[in-house]
This record gives sequence, structure tokens and C-alpha cells, in this order.
Amino acid sequence: MDQSLPCKAIFLVATTLLVLLQIPFISAIGINYGLNGDNLPAPPAVTDLYGRCNIPSIQLFEPRPEVLRALRGKPLQVILGTRNEDMKNLAATLDAANSWVADNIAPTDLMLTSRILQ
Repeated sequence: MDQSLPCKAIFLVATTLLVLLQIPFISAIGINYGLNGDNLPAPPAVTDLYGRCNIPSIQLFEPRPEVLRALRGKPLQVILGTRNEDMKNLAATLDAANSWVADNIAPTDLMLTSRILQ
């Protein structure tokens, strides 16, 4: 089997969406990393695939320790979502937000930078 086939498929789908949506300027292609499914590849295999396909950014919909550990040392930009049930507490106080980061991000030893999207 051609090793580059998954990369070609990802690129083809992303490019097709860009053309169909007629987005005038895109600086990078990113992928949503969904984890609700059966027989999914292990997180290290997924992050390695993204690296081989030169995909610079991924979005996770919630913190999953096994995925965050697989991202350690990878040159990927990660957009990390929170669980809906965590939102009320996170919005309440800065201490709650700091605690969420300490519980979900800090144990993975990821290099953190933050940017507020407007």
C-alpha cells in the first residue's frame, strides 16, 4: 500500500473544501482530531501521520491525556476545546481556569502559548 495515500486523501479533502467554500486566504491547513469512533488508530500514529503530511495544526474538542502525551515534542499547533460541562466553572473565576490548565495540560509537559481569538 502506498504510504503517502492517507496524506494525499487528507490534502484532497481539505483542498476540495477550500475551493468549494471559496475561502480567499488560508495561511495553513488544520485538521479536527475527533475521538468518537470505533477502531481509531492510537494517538501516536495519528500525530505521526499529521507530521508526515505536513499538517501544522490540529483541533481537539476536549483534553484527552493520551492524545496530549502523544503531542509532546511535536511541532504542531493545537487548539484545545473544553467539555461543555466545564464551561460554567471556567467562566466563573480565574482560579477555576488555572486549575483546569493545571489538571488537564500541565501534567502532559506540553509547551503552552495562548492566543485569544477575536
